[in-house]
Amino acid sequence: MVTSVACACQIEAWVREAAEAFNAPLAAINAEVHDGVLPPRQSFLSASPENAMVTVLKQAEDGEDLIVRCVETHGQDVEATIRIPHISAMWSFPLGHAEIKSFRVGRDGSVHEIDLLEDDIR
Repeated sequence: MVTSVACACQIEAWVREAAEAFNAPLAAINAEVHDGVLPPRQSFLSASPENAMVTVLKQAEDGEDLIVRCVETHGQDVEATIRIPHISAMWSFPLGHAEIKSFRVGRDGSVHEIDLLEDDIR
């Protein structure tokens, strides 16, 4: 029995994460220690808070830009932030409950919102 909204949200988050791990398990690859310019740990892309989930990262259909799609997963309006450090891209945006938003990210770090067909939102 769920006794609070916070508890229900935690259960929903756990179910989502378990389903995602089951459907898309991580593949581990061992590598030997070697010299290099990259740090030992780095994220290609991050999204926060935890209920702002990036569901798509792909190359644009008509060029070299990246397409990033994000969905709110806990049924709560949030101010979401996405970071792609290697191209110095970081942006924040309002994300309504269960809302999906898509963005075109240029290799220069420029960002603008697009629709699901990758057309500019006017």
